[in-house]
Amino acid sequence: MLAEADTALAQAKAKLETLKKAKKEAPVVALNQLKTAEANYANALQQAKQAGQSGALAGRQSLLLNATAGRRIVQNGLQSLDNFEDGSTLEFELLILKDAHVNFQLAKDRQKGLTAAFVGFDQGRILSYRPGTFSEFEVGRYDFVGGQKRFHVSLTIQTQADRCLLSVRSVVDNKPLVENITVALNGWNPVGDPSKAITFDARTGSMGLIDEIALFAPGGRKSPVSSTEKPVLKFDFEPPVYRDGQDVIGTDGWLASSYNQAPAASLVSQTAANEALRAASEKLEIARRAVQKASLPEEAAHAQWIAAQTKLVSLQARINADEARYREDSNGADLLVQKASRLEREAILRRAKANVLAGELALQQAEALPQEDANRQKQIQAATKQLASARTNLEKARADETKTSDYSPLSPQYPRTSTGRRRALALWMTRPDNPLTARVAVNHI
Repeated sequence: MLAEADTALAQAKAKLETLKKAKKEAPVVALNQLKTAEANYANALQQAKQAGQSGALAGRQSLLLNATAGRRIVQNGLQSLDNFEDGSTLEFELLILKDAHVNFQLAKDRQKGLTAAFVGFDQGRILSYRPGTFSEFEVGRYDFVGGQKRFHVSLTIQTQADRCLLSVRSVVDNKPLVENITVALNGWNPVGDPSKAITFDARTGSMGLIDEIALFAPGGRKSPVSSTEKPVLKFDFEPPVYRDGQDVIGTDGWLASSYNQAPAASLVSQTAANEALRAASEKLEIARRAVQKASLPEEAAHAQWIAAQTKLVSLQARINADEARYREDSNGADLLVQKASRLEREAILRRAKANVLAGELALQQAEALPQEDANRQKQIQAATKQLASARTNLEKARADETKTSDYSPLSPQYPRTSTGRRRALALWMTRPDNPLTARVAVNHI
């Protein structure tokens, strides 16, 4: 195993050195476009600051769910919550940037995709479940074209009555769209149940900005404007826990759903709430990608080299931990096990990042094929699938980064103690009260 890892590292290093020698510079046109985009973004940022127009719904940053293509679902199991009182209020801010379908859910079983309660914003309609059922009904409407794009959503959760009181207010005109309408809860309670979660779901064609997710104890939220009561739980997407441009998955308990579809994303953003800033930021990202085309092969090779290095280090750490674990004098084994676990998770994460870059490179190369190439579309589809799978695995690696304190075994594991079943069978067959003929026959069989 060590020899294989050594060989893989040497091959990755050789490929990286070859690409460094043959490195191509980014085209002058692309570099000039990047400079222009950077200047335009800096100008838009300065204008926004002077006008007091933030790029976030609150504070400096918000969570952007961009499902212009694909689908994005983020979930949080609220694992730090050890008590959930009847009458607690859950609220959040939502800005719809592209109106197709965005919803908030109280997940009944996040892994199976089951929903206990939800609030959906669907092309002008506000939807939820009827009390005691999973039947959708329209609880209100909003005028997206007329400017009703930002909402304050509040759910007072009455666990004993198994229902919620839903309120939705349009922020731009301070108009109540839904006022204390009774909707379903369907037994949702996250305490001690890892299958439960809160969920935000942006379906294809949607883009939404989310912020100020907060849970208040009963009576702790008299008014969404004037109350100063501290929440029991809050997600505000602010630094240093959250970084601008970073996917939220793997941070602060946020998880990805198996129902996600690439290339939709869930990114922390400092610009999305400001239209001019958002447009300038998107153009800047496009310009950066154009310049990156020249450097992507080397970046991908460098990531593969780093992944090979961390795999070798991880493998050696696991061997050391195994040796310490199973020898008679196992002093210090616990520390070696912890080290092996940490290095293995780092190796998995590095490999996942390298595979994402490899997928991006494969897609770039497929898109660069001539339009008349008969295999172009087939290769683009294959590369897109490869990249989507790599991104899913990266999300999983980020989410698993702090979950375990053990490491994968290097060889098959067998029970260290006998179950006693074979001994029991032997004793039963040879019992003196069994007929001799039967005992001899069974023994021969």
